[in-house]
Amino acid sequence: MGANYVRRQAQNRSKSSLQIHAMTTRVNINPEILVWSRRVAGLVPVNAARKIGTTPERLDAWENGDALPTVIQLRKIGKVYHKPAAFFYLETPPPLPPEIPDFRRLPDAFIEKSPELLSQIQIARSKKETAIQLYEQLGHTPPDVDLSIQKTEGTTIIANKLRDYLSVSLETQMGWSDKYEGLRGWIEALEAKGVMVFQFSGVSTTEVRGFALSERPVPVIAINGSDSPLGRIFTVLHEFAHIAANEGGLCDLHNNHEGYNYIEPFFNQIAGEILVPSFSLQAQEQVRVNNTEEWEDRDLSLLAKRFTVGREVILRRLLSLGLTTERFYRMKRGQYLDQYKRMKKAKGFLAPHRKALRDSGKAFTHLLFNAYYNNVLSARDFSKHLGNVKQKHIRTIGHELGIGY
Repeated sequence: MGANYVRRQAQNRSKSSLQIHAMTTRVNINPEILVWSRRVAGLVPVNAARKIGTTPERLDAWENGDALPTVIQLRKIGKVYHKPAAFFYLETPPPLPPEIPDFRRLPDAFIEKSPELLSQIQIARSKKETAIQLYEQLGHTPPDVDLSIQKTEGTTIIANKLRDYLSVSLETQMGWSDKYEGLRGWIEALEAKGVMVFQFSGVSTTEVRGFALSERPVPVIAINGSDSPLGRIFTVLHEFAHIAANEGGLCDLHNNHEGYNYIEPFFNQIAGEILVPSFSLQAQEQVRVNNTEEWEDRDLSLLAKRFTVGREVILRRLLSLGLTTERFYRMKRGQYLDQYKRMKKAKGFLAPHRKALRDSGKAFTHLLFNAYYNNVLSARDFSKHLGNVKQKHIRTIGHELGIGY
């Protein structure tokens, strides 16, 4: 019998012993922290129990302190609630995170937020708080948006004010080569003005297209990376209008008033006017020569490409100007939605370093590099704030930003 065999047998016995220990040993966690974590994760007891792999009765016993979970059960709880095991030993629960306004439905309606969405809101808040702390530790004043709007000003005046503030001319916009350059252009303009733009994944666009944290300093826009680039362009400007009005919240950008919050169509109108100004749209040849309320796909596509927006945005702008009908708009919108669903089935691969940079944004990532080089941030924390990316990916991100690491 060889030495290697004996060593493997000993290792297997050791692993088995540890597994038995984890399955049988009870952990004396704080039940208040357990309840707090479930609520922050947005789960009712029955759904939480199902995800953890236990019964609602057993979860209730853990939360009341009448029973204790095992080590393995605690690991499952931590995975479901997005918390490390050590968190459940805290003596007192932290303050509950502030509620984010929900503009997806009317004020008297309620939509349960998925744990995935709640997790993304927490991540965005955490990045915002980290940014403020790092700016202060570096001796810098956290950036702010020195702009505000009043809804009584009207959508056209507000749209002109927001475009001027971002310093993006119509000529610049029409010079963008494609939707990806357009998305980068608007995001860079926002980041240059002190808005941090994050992207997230793992949440359906049917639940949320984006959200804004409008509290100063360092206001935040988070957009759903699962959406199309053109969809994200519209969302990021919709959310910027929310920030300018100091009314951050969750958005899905529906225009239909029935069942939806009336605020959303107002901010949609602002975003549409920023992207496709009325005077410019009416001056386009395709619009000037068209003498019918129905539009050829060829003309809609040309206009959409010229303004770097989706065809639905062009249609909506035409509708707002009385140049098409509600019936035609709804018919074409249904076609576009069907096409979009078919396109979404083919998902591309995004390299880890590109996903990390996309999700955290250039402004936040630059700040992390600055803090690291000034010994304000450790390499471990650097990686954690970028989503626990590997060191080799951080180097690649640095190269893409023109920063050595």
